[in-house]
Amino acid sequence: MKKQDAIEKAKSLFAKDELLGKLHFTSDGQAFPIENRAQVHQKEIGDKAEAIITVKREDVEEVITVKVDNGNDEPTTEDHEVTQEDLDANPELVENGVSVGDIIQIPVKE
Repeated sequence: MKKQDAIEKAKSLFAKDELLGKLHFTSDGQAFPIENRAQVHQKEIGDKAEAIITVKREDVEEVITVKVDNGNDEPTTEDHEVTQEDLDANPELVENGVSVGDIIQIPVKE
């Protein structure tokens, strides 16, 4: 997988999940929010020579956002209980004092 291919694939994944901070792609095109899981998968598929490609949200020039028409310009949100996986994938949550078990608002996925 080439870096540009990973960026293109990441665009749609970032657009669907605003909690994702970065993604790690293996040579077979699988995306993982946690680098260690990508490394394990890369070993499982037997392609140790190919490097894992990491794409940060900032690397994606244009993330498509979906605007929900709910009668106002505010996006519809729902409560989400933060997990360790959320914190691992999004260091900015930790920087803002969010911890496991906290309830945060995230956009509703349709």
